[in-house]
Amino acid sequence: MSTKKFQLPEKIHVRILRHDSGVGFFAELPEYRVFTEASSQEELDEMINDLIYELFSVPKKLQNQVKYGPAVSSNWSERLKSLDIMATPNLLKNLNVT
Repeated sequence: MSTKKFQLPEKIHVRILRHDSGVGFFAELPEYRVFTEASSQEELDEMINDLIYELFSVPKKLQNQVKYGPAVSSNWSERLKSLDIMATPNLLKNLNVT
């Protein structure tokens, strides 16, 4: 059984803003010119992951092994987050992480 390799960047910049109405969030991946939105921060994190899975064609069976999460930052007002890849060592062997 061959394993198709796909490329995932090591970091992705995500710009997160509150909706003008003050309810909900908007997230943009400016380097890729794509965006998503959600009503809560938790939902937004999930939507960002879904967006990344679709953008980089991450197979469904591997999505539970590849998660992106916000980098630790003490300055929320920057409104620019860097997301780091988190994957199991076995999966990293099959990925071409750039």
